[in-house]
Amino acid sequence: MFPPQGSSADEITNTPSGSISATNLQTAINELDTEKASLTQIAGGYPAIAFHATTMDIFAIAGTAKSISGTGTLTALPNCPAALVGMPQTIIPSDAAGFSITASASLVVDGATSGTYLMPQSANIQIIATSTSTFKITTIEAHGTWTPSFTSLTLGGTAPTLTGQWFKSGRLVTFNVILTSGGGGNTTACVAGTTFINNVPLSASVRSALVAVSDHVTLVGVAGGTINSNQVYPPAWSATANGKDISWQAII
Repeated sequence: MFPPQGSSADEITNTPSGSISATNLQTAINELDTEKASLTQIAGGYPAIAFHATTMDIFAIAGTAKSISGTGTLTALPNCPAALVGMPQTIIPSDAAGFSITASASLVVDGATSGTYLMPQSANIQIIATSTSTFKITTIEAHGTWTPSFTSLTLGGTAPTLTGQWFKSGRLVTFNVILTSGGGGNTTACVAGTTFINNVPLSASVRSALVAVSDHVTLVGVAGGTINSNQVYPPAWSATANGKDISWQAII
């Protein structure tokens, strides 16, 4: 049955459904206008949310994946609506610096309830509300590159070219440093306990690891390399013109 001609929108009834609770047409339209994601939010591929340490409400915007702009340290999330408890939400840092999360009993990060953990740019981070006020955060995948720098690497001739890659899943990170020799008679040598990589991009919380060194073909050695925050000490190798691959895993 059609409403009488001339009826205003607030006189036309609406049956509440889904996330719309209004009982008349005008209020339902107002609700939709308030809850919709704007065109500028959708333009980047995911709805955009500005970072905030305590009031970043990832549940207020429709969709299960959001892009987070800005940087800082997340220490709390607003309460999750009861209807969304247990439903995975994905957040992806868009800022080049990423952002950090401080773990707690109500904000569990990759199984940890303490410590502060970096979430780098483009990381795929899953958040599940385990109740309206407690959350489980899991790093599904993150990766990046950097230019490694050595302290006390013995050089003979032209310095080598250095490239670094890292791959993160949960709190486990795999690092790989490729040392490409300058060629000719140019050599490098590493002294155990003295030579170290001084700028590892993710800080380790576990201070020992097996570090493997190869010359791109043959395994040179595997030893217990000491990790000190953003530093790693590889096993020794004598002066050689061959390049090197240095690999290790760490818990951050």
